[in-house]
Amino acid sequence: MAASGAVWVKMQGGKFTGQMVVLSKTAVQALGAHLAESAGLSAVMATNAKWAGGKPVADQQAGLGANVLEYYKAGTKPTTYVQALESFVDTQSSKAKKAQAAQEEQDAAANFLKALGYTEGAATPSSSATPSSSATPAPRKAEAQTIAEEPVTPKKAVSKAVETAPVSEAAVAEVFPDSTTYVKTLGGSTGAQLVKGPDGQLYVKKTGNSPEHIEAEHLADKTLQALGLDVPAATMKTEGGQPYKLARFVPDAQTLGSLKGAARESAEGQLRNGFVGDVLVGDWDVIGMGADNILVGKGGQTWRIDNGGSFAFRAQGGKKTYEEMPYELLTMRNPKYDAGKVYGSLDWATVSAQIKNLTPKFPAAAEAAGKYHNTVAKRAFHLTQTAHLIDNLVAQGASEGQITAAIQKAYDQVSSGAIGWGGILMPPAYKGQ
Repeated sequence: MAASGAVWVKMQGGKFTGQMVVLSKTAVQALGAHLAESAGLSAVMATNAKWAGGKPVADQQAGLGANVLEYYKAGTKPTTYVQALESFVDTQSSKAKKAQAAQEEQDAAANFLKALGYTEGAATPSSSATPSSSATPAPRKAEAQTIAEEPVTPKKAVSKAVETAPVSEAAVAEVFPDSTTYVKTLGGSTGAQLVKGPDGQLYVKKTGNSPEHIEAEHLADKTLQALGLDVPAATMKTEGGQPYKLARFVPDAQTLGSLKGAARESAEGQLRNGFVGDVLVGDWDVIGMGADNILVGKGGQTWRIDNGGSFAFRAQGGKKTYEEMPYELLTMRNPKYDAGKVYGSLDWATVSAQIKNLTPKFPAAAEAAGKYHNTVAKRAFHLTQTAHLIDNLVAQGASEGQITAAIQKAYDQVSSGAIGWGGILMPPAYKGQ
């Protein structure tokens, strides 16, 4: 589909006919603005425009208007927009200029995803290495299909996530010592150590499996902090040419795995409120094998202390593929994985609400992701569209299992280029399919 221009609409009196109505580029944009407002997409467009590579709002509106009209041209009614579209076309048809049609039909009807998405920027580091049989198995696309066939039991979300204001790198670096004294080894696969600064303050020192691995963990920390999730303040330093991360030690805390009963359920409820953040950075190992990657303070505050499985790395430093489509929204809810044992009880309406609550913070999160910015921004975009899909299906009475299957299908179609989000969000009524 082309990006702009007039569009031929074969409709009259709200019905598909052989009559031709031609809308100018300006009218198409006006239509897109009208449709975006009616569908609650205006805020998303404004947010998308701020991200690197994001298109101006006017271009996004023109793309939406053109794509909807293209569906009418093909004889398909985008039910989400029927009333708004038909009333608009009725008022605009008298202004149509048929003389423009022959020249402008070729570039009509912009693809919705491209109009709201991103131009290709710097490549994001990734690897297509085959997942190993490590302690935390790697969720794959094929596994998402298995989940799609298993309805998820809805469960009410517990409490609101505690928001912590992100701390700037410069401010953090100023309060961290340049030299520390070894206290003891904390365990883990990447050599975490408890160290003490000259002032007696305790810190956690980590080198990761490689310089790139520890850098990714630090960027994941910052990304999650930008979303308001609790991650200990940290900075990157160098010793003998080797980079390492120095983070604040969380005193008087217990691992999630050591808690029982109501205390465990309360902590897991807090963690569920940050599920979308863990999906954004692709951290399959956020919980850990023994639920030891989460610390719970005396007041019940939950801390994500080990985000080494984020972005293009596995928990132990091996490479994995970190792609723009957030399949982890499906796979990380699978109870056969450690993360799924916590997140599997989330219902889709709650996930959608969480995405919408975090949307205003997505630009800051993408900025904090550094070299992974481009992929994080694209993931954030796909998540906002997923929330619209979930809302549409919930309104139509779809079950949890049907919604899971619909998300899986949408991700596969958009990833393959078979269809854009515009086509997915504007299908005929879901019921009966």
